[in-house]
Amino acid sequence: MKKLHYILFVVLCGCIALSACRKEAPELYDPNQEGLCINSWGKTFESFWHGMNNNYVFWDVDTVDWDRIYAVYKPKFDAIEGQSEAADKQAEAYFMEFIPYLRDHHFNLTLNLNGTRFNPGDLEVLTRDYYHDRFSYEAFMGTVQKLREAGRITAYKEAEVACPHTAKDTMRMISYNLDQGIVYLQFDGFSISHLCQEEHQAGDEDHAALTEVYQNYRNLIESLPNLKGVVIDVRQNGGGYYELGEDILGILISEPLTFAEQRTKNGMGRLDFAPWIPTTLHVHPDNHPVTVPIIALADLYSVSMSEMTSMAISEMPNGYVIGERTFGGHGGVINRNYSYVGTFGNQVYEVYTCSVMTRRMDGKCYEGIGVIPDIECHNDSTRFAAGIDDQLERAVTFIKTGR
Repeated sequence: MKKLHYILFVVLCGCIALSACRKEAPELYDPNQEGLCINSWGKTFESFWHGMNNNYVFWDVDTVDWDRIYAVYKPKFDAIEGQSEAADKQAEAYFMEFIPYLRDHHFNLTLNLNGTRFNPGDLEVLTRDYYHDRFSYEAFMGTVQKLREAGRITAYKEAEVACPHTAKDTMRMISYNLDQGIVYLQFDGFSISHLCQEEHQAGDEDHAALTEVYQNYRNLIESLPNLKGVVIDVRQNGGGYYELGEDILGILISEPLTFAEQRTKNGMGRLDFAPWIPTTLHVHPDNHPVTVPIIALADLYSVSMSEMTSMAISEMPNGYVIGERTFGGHGGVINRNYSYVGTFGNQVYEVYTCSVMTRRMDGKCYEGIGVIPDIECHNDSTRFAAGIDDQLERAVTFIKTGR
């Protein structure tokens, strides 16, 4: 089966040791090879700085002056003496002075000695005027139950399965017919096809139930005589595998849809980029194209593949994003140590950072910003706890009225 090509890989050249010709980079080396030789904060910072200098894919859009960071902070880290709790706290304080300003919202720096983690995205969303805590799954299911009690939901299917392949303990998926004509699909991670294929083949009944939820979504789209709209709910969806595009969205379109472009690096220099490659949503072989509104329901906790899904929907002629500006971490990540691109680290620290930069069809990169909704709508936590889902209701209103 074809897959949505969210991430197109470019074969990278191997490492080549070079001597630097710039004052700000006295030596270029692979931080993955440092091992235990980093035994001071000065050496740790220098290794980290060089790793970012060579591997980071956003230097042409990031506003952080990386050369100035080296000039200012190398002496500060060198001055931290010894191995102590006070020294570690001082180093953490220095990292916090500049890491929050990095553009990459997938970025994580983890110090292995104590597990301290730095994430610009987690810090940035706290500053948004619409910031709110995550809603609980129990509260979310309360809103679903209210709709069912009111008779607004029919053809309801739900499944929750164990998900040992990811950091999540479970994977949930819901589909139903809302208000006699709106097909609704919600899932909280992008591991569903992976689970369906692997576990359903093994005869696992729980995963067969997951497949039934997806098939219910397909059946409703293909059989409803009065189809009014489709809602794909990716709120609080943290992303995952590069899949589901064709299965979820490819069945709704009649021809391939290029909705973004991506590129990686092909050299050690900050701006040594490979060419931009189109990112295309392909048509499902059993597609059932629709002309009714297709809505991506998203919030500030929609990240990674959830944002790519929202981008794809927004590029459809009948596609719209409703909710909140998303997290802003949609660059692709390859969870391996490739040379001079993406993740790197050693026994002292680990850096999780994008391997691929994404830009939308307007030519702009929205990493660190997020997908901006066509219609902004926030949930009132009090009303949500009482069973009223304002964002879903806004999508329903738009589907029914066009406003």
